[in-house]
Amino acid sequence: MATYSYPITYPTAPNYSESRFQLTRQTGVAESPFTGSQQTFSYEKFSRWSAVLTLPPMKRAQAAEWQAFFLKLRGRHGTFSLGDPDATSPQGAVAGTILVNNGSGYAAGISTIATDGYTNGDSTVVFKAGDYIQIGTTLHQIVNDATCTSGAANLDFEPALKSSVADDAAITFTNPKGIFRLDSNQVGWDANKASTYGFSFSASEAF
Repeated sequence: MATYSYPITYPTAPNYSESRFQLTRQTGVAESPFTGSQQTFSYEKFSRWSAVLTLPPMKRAQAAEWQAFFLKLRGRHGTFSLGDPDATSPQGAVAGTILVNNGSGYAAGISTIATDGYTNGDSTVVFKAGDYIQIGTTLHQIVNDATCTSGAANLDFEPALKSSVADDAAITFTNPKGIFRLDSNQVGWDANKASTYGFSFSASEAF
């Protein structure tokens, strides 16, 4: 039986015609039946990205590449790298090789980190709220504009770190991705008499 090295890469074309990304929080709420007072319990390490993606109509040659991609995943067994197809580059003016800047690194659950390696001038907005970054193999989204000072900037992001991150770990800001798994073991496609194919699928972040 053929073996594959996961996560695999999906075909580069065509790009998705529609996409829906969402972040599901693992938060429970306990409410008193007498007073209505509430207490919440959050498990940030288990927040999970999910996506629903639709591809535009395509001819058989391109469809064959996507068919092969889905078949290699073997349903929910395999994983693949995926980012928001409408946000592959930051809106901020970030430039340089951006690294985590903390001698002891950061533990899981942290959502603000110090970074350095910027070649931007002081007071430059290097990341804007809504920009995506990749730390290790996980996808995060900036929630506050980040300004560079002396080649360094603090980044506020969500969700929080799922695992510890070492000092000098790279921050990926071009084509940031996370690792995803299909939501179903069933994979299919539509085709018409003109040999035009259509694909739509959903996936969630793989832990």
